[in-house]
Amino acid sequence: MHTAVILKELAGHLNHELFIYPWEMFEQRIQEEMIRSDRTGSYFAYVELHFENMEKHKYHFVEQNHFWGRIFEHLTRFFRGSDIMGYIEDSAGLGVVLLDVKKAGAELGGNRILESLKEVGWVAEELELQDFLKITMYPDALSSLVKDNNENLGD
Repeated sequence: MHTAVILKELAGHLNHELFIYPWEMFEQRIQEEMIRSDRTGSYFAYVELHFENMEKHKYHFVEQNHFWGRIFEHLTRFFRGSDIMGYIEDSAGLGVVLLDVKKAGAELGGNRILESLKEVGWVAEELELQDFLKITMYPDALSSLVKDNNENLGD
């Protein structure tokens, strides 16, 4: 299904508790949080939900509005006022910045969404979290990226 249609369906499930930044503003907010993290020594989890990837794992008989409604029902449960949500580049999905959340906390929230979809038979039982969404930690991910780049320069 075309991304524009998915976004329209998705917008129908939003409530006043969730604000979704457009990509340019979301990218700026992520950069601000990276600076804050560097200054304060804090951390955050960055979660990406790609529409195309999620569509690939959703059974064809499941209606979009039910599928996204269930996902947003869980997002509103663990989304805090300090967290940030926005569309990723080219509106290909959603990104969520979970401030001061360790990877285990982000995985717990992701697994709750995934298990909920499995319970109603909307995705395959064997589907794993990493097949469904991507979780990156800051500053850990950046630290390992810099280390890998430095090692490659030494070759």
